[in-house]
Amino acid sequence: MELSSEHKKYKHVLIQYLEENESVFLNEWNETIKINEIDPYKEKVKENGYGMYSLVIQTFKEVLSEDVLIKLAYQVAKERLEANINIGDFLYNINLGRNIIIRNLFGANVPINYMQKFINDINLHFDTFSYHAVTRYTNLTNEVIEEKKSYISENHKDKLAVLGQISSSFVHEFRNPLTAIMGFNKLLKRRTRA
Repeated sequence: MELSSEHKKYKHVLIQYLEENESVFLNEWNETIKINEIDPYKEKVKENGYGMYSLVIQTFKEVLSEDVLIKLAYQVAKERLEANINIGDFLYNINLGRNIIIRNLFGANVPINYMQKFINDINLHFDTFSYHAVTRYTNLTNEVIEEKKSYISENHKDKLAVLGQISSSFVHEFRNPLTAIMGFNKLLKRRTRA
Protein backbone atom coordinates (compact mmCIF):
# COMPACT_ATOMS: atom_id res chain seq x y z
CA MET A 1 0.00 0.00 0.00
CA GLU A 2 1.43 3.34 -1.10
CA LEU A 3 1.53 6.00 1.60
CA SER A 4 0.25 9.46 0.84
CA SER A 5 2.71 12.35 0.84
CA GLU A 6 0.96 13.72 3.95
CA HIS A 7 1.37 10.42 5.76
CA LYS A 8 5.08 10.28 4.80
CA LYS A 9 5.52 13.87 5.97
CA TYR A 10 3.98 13.17 9.38
CA LYS A 11 5.89 9.92 9.72
CA HIS A 12 9.10 11.90 9.19
CA VAL A 13 7.93 14.44 11.81
CA LEU A 14 7.24 11.61 14.24
CA ILE A 15 10.63 9.96 13.66
CA GLN A 16 12.41 13.26 14.19
CA TYR A 17 10.40 13.89 17.37
CA LEU A 18 11.23 10.41 18.73
CA GLU A 19 14.94 10.87 17.98
CA GLU A 20 15.11 14.36 19.49
CA ASN A 21 13.27 13.32 22.67
CA GLU A 22 14.89 9.93 23.20
CA SER A 23 16.64 10.96 26.42
CA VAL A 24 13.42 12.47 27.83
CA PHE A 25 11.46 9.28 27.16
CA LEU A 26 14.17 6.95 28.43
CA ASN A 27 14.85 9.01 31.56
CA GLU A 28 11.17 8.85 32.49
CA TRP A 29 11.17 5.10 31.86
CA ASN A 30 14.35 4.60 33.93
CA GLU A 31 12.85 6.50 36.86
CA THR A 32 9.65 4.43 36.92
CA ILE A 33 10.63 0.87 35.94
CA LYS A 34 10.58 -1.97 38.45
CA ILE A 35 13.88 -3.77 38.90
CA ASN A 36 14.40 -6.25 41.71
CA GLU A 37 17.49 -5.51 43.80
CA ILE A 38 18.77 -9.07 43.38
CA ASP A 39 18.31 -9.06 39.59
CA PRO A 40 21.71 -9.95 38.09
CA TYR A 41 20.64 -8.26 34.84
CA LYS A 42 19.76 -4.82 36.28
CA GLU A 43 21.87 -2.94 33.76
CA LYS A 44 20.77 -5.26 30.96
CA VAL A 45 17.13 -4.35 31.67
CA LYS A 46 17.94 -0.71 30.98
CA GLU A 47 20.03 -1.58 27.94
CA ASN A 48 17.16 -3.67 26.55
CA GLY A 49 14.78 -0.75 27.11
CA TYR A 50 17.04 1.49 25.05
CA GLY A 51 17.19 -1.20 22.39
CA MET A 52 13.42 -1.45 22.33
CA TYR A 53 13.10 2.32 21.90
CA SER A 54 15.55 2.17 19.01
CA LEU A 55 13.49 -0.60 17.43
CA VAL A 56 10.36 1.57 17.62
CA ILE A 57 12.16 4.25 15.61
CA GLN A 58 13.40 1.63 13.14
CA THR A 59 9.82 0.43 12.74
CA PHE A 60 8.77 3.88 11.56
CA LYS A 61 11.81 4.14 9.31
CA GLU A 62 10.70 0.77 7.88
CA VAL A 63 14.17 -0.74 8.34
CA LEU A 64 13.26 -3.19 11.10
CA SER A 65 12.82 -6.86 10.30
CA GLU A 66 10.65 -8.90 12.60
CA ASP A 67 13.62 -11.24 13.10
CA VAL A 68 15.52 -8.48 14.94
CA LEU A 69 12.53 -7.89 17.21
CA ILE A 70 12.20 -11.63 17.88
CA LYS A 71 15.93 -11.93 18.60
CA LEU A 72 15.68 -9.24 21.28
CA ALA A 73 12.53 -10.87 22.67
CA TYR A 74 14.32 -14.24 22.95
CA GLN A 75 17.34 -12.64 24.58
CA VAL A 76 15.17 -10.88 27.15
CA ALA A 77 13.21 -14.09 27.84
CA LYS A 78 16.44 -15.97 28.51
CA GLU A 79 17.70 -13.22 30.82
CA ARG A 80 14.42 -13.17 32.77
CA LEU A 81 14.56 -16.94 33.21
CA GLU A 82 18.18 -16.84 34.38
CA ALA A 83 17.43 -13.94 36.72
CA ASN A 84 14.65 -16.01 38.30
CA ILE A 85 12.63 -12.85 38.81
CA ASN A 86 8.86 -12.51 38.51
CA ILE A 87 7.90 -12.20 34.82
CA GLY A 88 5.34 -9.60 35.92
CA ASP A 89 8.12 -7.04 36.38
CA PHE A 90 9.15 -7.56 32.76
CA LEU A 91 5.60 -7.10 31.46
CA TYR A 92 5.12 -4.06 33.66
CA ASN A 93 8.29 -2.44 32.30
CA ILE A 94 7.36 -3.21 28.68
CA ASN A 95 3.90 -1.71 29.04
CA LEU A 96 5.31 1.24 30.94
CA GLY A 97 7.62 1.97 28.00
CA ARG A 98 4.71 1.72 25.58
CA ASN A 99 2.62 4.05 27.74
CA ILE A 100 5.39 6.67 28.00
CA ILE A 101 5.96 6.69 24.24
CA ILE A 102 2.28 6.93 23.34
CA ARG A 103 1.49 9.54 26.00
CA ASN A 104 4.34 11.76 24.87
CA LEU A 105 3.79 11.34 21.12
CA PHE A 106 1.18 14.06 21.12
CA GLY A 107 3.99 16.56 21.57
CA ALA A 108 4.94 15.90 17.93
CA ASN A 109 1.86 17.87 16.82
CA VAL A 110 0.78 15.23 14.32
CA PRO A 111 -2.93 15.38 13.35
CA ILE A 112 -5.00 12.81 15.22
CA ASN A 113 -6.03 10.86 12.10
CA TYR A 114 -2.35 10.13 11.37
CA MET A 115 -1.48 9.76 15.02
CA GLN A 116 -3.98 6.89 15.41
CA LYS A 117 -2.18 4.88 12.71
CA PHE A 118 1.19 5.54 14.40
CA ILE A 119 -0.18 4.50 17.79
CA ASN A 120 -1.55 1.30 16.24
CA ASP A 121 1.91 0.60 14.80
CA ILE A 122 3.52 1.12 18.22
CA ASN A 123 0.97 -1.15 19.89
CA LEU A 124 1.58 -3.86 17.30
CA HIS A 125 5.34 -3.50 17.82
CA PHE A 126 5.06 -3.90 21.61
CA ASP A 127 2.45 -6.66 21.38
CA THR A 128 4.61 -8.64 18.95
CA PHE A 129 7.63 -8.24 21.20
CA SER A 130 5.69 -9.24 24.33
CA TYR A 131 4.15 -12.25 22.59
CA HIS A 132 7.52 -13.61 21.47
CA ALA A 133 9.25 -12.86 24.79
CA VAL A 134 6.55 -14.48 26.93
CA THR A 135 6.18 -17.46 24.59
CA ARG A 136 9.94 -18.03 24.66
CA TYR A 137 10.04 -17.57 28.45
CA THR A 138 7.24 -20.12 28.85
CA ASN A 139 8.95 -22.64 26.57
CA LEU A 140 12.28 -22.23 28.39
CA THR A 141 10.53 -22.58 31.75
CA ASN A 142 8.80 -25.77 30.57
CA GLU A 143 12.16 -27.18 29.42
CA VAL A 144 13.64 -26.52 32.86
CA ILE A 145 10.65 -28.16 34.55
CA GLU A 146 10.94 -31.22 32.29
CA GLU A 147 14.67 -31.50 33.04
CA LYS A 148 13.94 -31.34 36.77
CA LYS A 149 11.15 -33.92 36.46
CA SER A 150 13.47 -36.24 34.56
CA TYR A 151 16.21 -35.77 37.14
CA ILE A 152 13.79 -36.41 40.01
CA SER A 153 12.40 -39.48 38.26
CA GLU A 154 15.87 -40.92 37.65
CA ASN A 155 16.91 -40.03 41.19
CA HIS A 156 13.74 -41.67 42.53
CA LYS A 157 14.45 -44.86 40.53
CA ASP A 158 18.00 -44.94 41.89
CA LYS A 159 16.74 -44.57 45.44
CA LEU A 160 14.19 -47.33 44.95
CA ALA A 161 16.93 -49.62 43.62
CA VAL A 162 19.10 -48.88 46.66
CA LEU A 163 16.11 -49.45 48.95
CA GLY A 164 15.50 -52.81 47.25
CA GLN A 165 19.12 -53.81 47.76
CA ILE A 166 19.00 -52.76 51.41
CA SER A 167 15.75 -54.67 51.93
CA SER A 168 17.16 -57.77 50.29
CA SER A 169 20.30 -57.56 52.41
CA PHE A 170 18.23 -56.99 55.56
CA VAL A 171 16.02 -60.00 54.83
CA HIS A 172 19.07 -62.17 54.18
CA GLU A 173 20.79 -61.04 57.38
CA PHE A 174 17.59 -61.48 59.37
CA ARG A 175 16.96 -64.98 57.98
CA ASN A 176 20.31 -66.44 59.00
CA PRO A 177 19.81 -66.16 62.78
CA LEU A 178 16.09 -66.90 62.39
CA THR A 179 16.90 -70.16 60.60
CA ALA A 180 19.23 -71.14 63.43
CA ILE A 181 16.55 -70.30 66.02
CA MET A 182 13.95 -72.31 64.10
CA GLY A 183 16.37 -75.25 63.93
CA PHE A 184 17.03 -75.11 67.71
CA ASN A 185 13.29 -74.85 68.28
CA LYS A 186 12.69 -78.09 66.33
CA LEU A 187 15.47 -79.83 68.25
CA LEU A 188 13.97 -78.72 71.55
CA LYS A 189 10.54 -79.96 70.51
CA ARG A 190 11.99 -83.39 69.62
CA ARG A 191 13.82 -83.64 72.90
CA THR A 192 10.78 -82.66 74.92
CA ARG A 193 8.69 -85.37 73.16
CA ALA A 194 11.22 -88.01 73.71
